[in-house]
Amino acid sequence: MADAFFYHLEGLAAEDLLPDLLQRGLARGMRMAVETPKPERLSALSARLWSFEDTSFLAHGMVGEPNPERQTIWLTAGPDDPTAAHYRFFFGGAFPADSVACERMFLLFNGDDETERNEARQQWRKLKSNGIQVKYWKKHESGRWMDMAEAMQQPQPE
Repeated sequence: MADAFFYHLEGLAAEDLLPDLLQRGLARGMRMAVETPKPERLSALSARLWSFEDTSFLAHGMVGEPNPERQTIWLTAGPDDPTAAHYRFFFGGAFPADSVACERMFLLFNGDDETERNEARQQWRKLKSNGIQVKYWKKHESGRWMDMAEAMQQPQPE
Protein backbone atom coordinates (compact mmCIF):
# COMPACT_ATOMS: atom_id res chain seq x y z
CA MET A 1 0.00 0.00 0.00
CA ALA A 2 1.27 3.46 -0.91
CA ASP A 3 2.30 6.15 1.53
CA ALA A 4 1.00 9.69 0.91
CA PHE A 5 3.08 12.81 1.46
CA PHE A 6 1.13 16.08 1.47
CA TYR A 7 3.17 19.21 0.66
CA HIS A 8 1.58 22.46 1.84
CA LEU A 9 2.92 25.13 -0.53
CA GLU A 10 2.89 28.78 0.48
CA GLY A 11 4.48 31.34 -1.81
CA LEU A 12 5.95 28.52 -3.90
CA ALA A 13 4.57 26.97 -7.07
CA ALA A 14 4.56 23.20 -7.47
CA GLU A 15 6.66 23.69 -10.63
CA ASP A 16 9.41 25.15 -8.44
CA LEU A 17 9.45 22.26 -5.95
CA LEU A 18 8.96 19.36 -8.34
CA PRO A 19 12.45 19.40 -9.92
CA ASP A 20 14.02 18.82 -6.50
CA LEU A 21 11.58 16.04 -5.59
CA LEU A 22 12.04 14.38 -8.98
CA GLN A 23 15.84 14.51 -8.68
CA ARG A 24 15.57 12.80 -5.28
CA GLY A 25 13.37 10.10 -6.80
CA LEU A 26 15.79 9.53 -9.68
CA ALA A 27 18.66 9.23 -7.19
CA ARG A 28 16.70 6.37 -5.60
CA GLY A 29 16.13 4.70 -8.98
CA MET A 30 12.41 5.44 -9.06
CA ARG A 31 10.14 5.83 -12.06
CA MET A 32 7.75 8.74 -11.58
CA ALA A 33 4.53 10.17 -12.99
CA VAL A 34 3.39 13.76 -12.46
CA GLU A 35 -0.30 14.60 -12.88
CA THR A 36 -2.25 17.84 -13.11
CA PRO A 37 -5.62 18.30 -14.81
CA LYS A 38 -4.42 21.56 -16.37
CA PRO A 39 -2.49 21.06 -19.64
CA GLU A 40 -1.05 24.60 -19.46
CA ARG A 41 0.60 23.72 -16.14
CA LEU A 42 2.04 20.56 -17.73
CA SER A 43 3.57 22.68 -20.48
CA ALA A 44 5.06 25.05 -17.92
CA LEU A 45 6.42 22.12 -15.89
CA SER A 46 7.90 20.51 -19.00
CA ALA A 47 9.73 23.73 -19.88
CA ARG A 48 10.94 24.02 -16.28
CA LEU A 49 12.29 20.46 -16.24
CA TRP A 50 14.27 21.04 -19.43
CA SER A 51 15.86 24.23 -18.08
CA PHE A 52 15.67 24.30 -14.28
CA GLU A 53 19.46 24.56 -13.94
CA ASP A 54 22.05 26.07 -16.25
CA THR A 55 24.01 22.81 -16.41
CA SER A 56 21.31 20.21 -15.92
CA PHE A 57 17.86 19.08 -17.02
CA LEU A 58 15.37 16.36 -16.15
CA ALA A 59 14.47 14.27 -19.19
CA HIS A 60 10.81 13.31 -19.30
CA GLY A 61 7.99 12.32 -21.62
CA MET A 62 4.40 13.38 -22.21
CA VAL A 63 1.35 12.13 -24.08
CA GLY A 64 1.96 11.98 -27.82
CA GLU A 65 5.67 11.32 -27.53
CA PRO A 66 7.22 8.00 -28.61
CA ASN A 67 8.17 5.15 -26.27
CA PRO A 68 6.39 6.34 -23.13
CA GLU A 69 7.19 3.10 -21.30
CA ARG A 70 10.90 3.99 -21.44
CA GLN A 71 10.51 7.29 -19.60
CA THR A 72 11.63 7.62 -16.00
CA ILE A 73 9.48 10.76 -15.58
CA TRP A 74 6.04 10.94 -17.18
CA LEU A 75 3.91 14.10 -17.29
CA THR A 76 0.16 13.62 -17.66
CA ALA A 77 -3.19 15.37 -17.40
CA GLY A 78 -4.92 12.15 -16.37
CA PRO A 79 -4.42 8.84 -14.59
CA ASP A 80 -2.48 7.19 -17.45
CA ASP A 81 0.87 5.76 -16.40
CA PRO A 82 2.72 3.82 -19.10
CA THR A 83 5.89 3.90 -16.96
CA ALA A 84 4.52 1.83 -14.04
CA ALA A 85 5.66 4.63 -11.73
CA HIS A 86 6.93 3.98 -8.22
CA TYR A 87 6.17 7.57 -7.21
CA ARG A 88 3.14 9.61 -8.35
CA PHE A 89 2.94 13.37 -7.93
CA PHE A 90 -0.36 15.26 -7.98
CA PHE A 91 -0.76 19.04 -8.16
CA GLY A 92 -2.98 21.82 -9.46
CA GLY A 93 -6.18 20.11 -8.35
CA ALA A 94 -5.23 16.53 -9.29
CA PHE A 95 -5.77 13.86 -6.67
CA PRO A 96 -5.25 10.09 -6.80
CA ALA A 97 -7.90 7.74 -8.10
CA ASP A 98 -9.02 5.04 -5.69
CA SER A 99 -7.03 2.43 -7.57
CA VAL A 100 -3.71 4.26 -7.96
CA ALA A 101 -0.87 1.74 -7.89
CA CYS A 102 2.46 3.08 -6.66
CA GLU A 103 4.79 3.03 -3.66
CA ARG A 104 4.40 6.66 -2.70
CA MET A 105 2.04 9.51 -3.57
CA PHE A 106 3.00 13.17 -3.31
CA LEU A 107 0.08 15.61 -3.12
CA LEU A 108 1.25 19.20 -3.59
CA PHE A 109 -1.38 21.80 -2.81
CA ASN A 110 -1.46 25.57 -2.75
CA GLY A 111 -1.98 26.53 0.88
CA ASP A 112 -2.97 30.04 -0.20
CA ASP A 113 -5.92 28.67 -2.21
CA GLU A 114 -8.89 27.81 0.02
CA THR A 115 -10.37 25.38 -2.50
CA GLU A 116 -7.13 23.40 -2.90
CA ARG A 117 -6.59 23.43 0.87
CA ASN A 118 -10.09 22.03 1.49
CA GLU A 119 -9.68 19.40 -1.24
CA ALA A 120 -6.37 18.35 0.31
CA ARG A 121 -8.07 17.96 3.70
CA GLN A 122 -10.73 15.75 2.12
CA GLN A 123 -8.04 13.65 0.43
CA TRP A 124 -6.15 13.35 3.73
CA ARG A 125 -9.24 11.99 5.48
CA LYS A 126 -10.05 9.66 2.58
CA LEU A 127 -6.55 8.21 2.31
CA LYS A 128 -6.14 7.87 6.06
CA SER A 129 -9.51 6.07 6.38
CA ASN A 130 -8.30 3.67 3.65
CA GLY A 131 -5.32 2.73 5.84
CA ILE A 132 -2.74 4.73 3.92
CA GLN A 133 0.12 6.23 5.94
CA VAL A 134 0.00 10.01 5.51
CA LYS A 135 2.58 12.69 6.25
CA TYR A 136 2.15 16.45 6.17
CA TRP A 137 5.12 18.54 5.02
CA LYS A 138 5.29 22.30 5.34
CA LYS A 139 8.20 24.67 4.95
CA HIS A 140 9.40 25.92 8.31
CA GLU A 141 10.49 29.54 8.81
CA SER A 142 14.08 28.19 8.79
CA GLY A 143 13.56 27.22 5.13
CA ARG A 144 13.57 23.47 5.79
CA TRP A 145 10.68 21.15 5.05
CA MET A 146 9.27 19.62 8.23
CA ASP A 147 6.84 16.79 8.85
CA MET A 148 4.34 18.91 10.74
CA ALA A 149 2.31 16.00 12.13
CA GLU A 150 5.49 14.60 13.67
CA ALA A 151 6.65 18.04 14.87
CA MET A 152 3.33 18.64 16.65
CA GLN A 153 3.77 15.38 18.60
CA GLN A 154 7.21 16.36 19.89
CA PRO A 155 7.34 17.65 23.47
CA GLN A 156 7.60 21.42 23.56
CA PRO A 157 10.37 23.06 25.62
CA GLU A 158 9.13 24.72 28.80
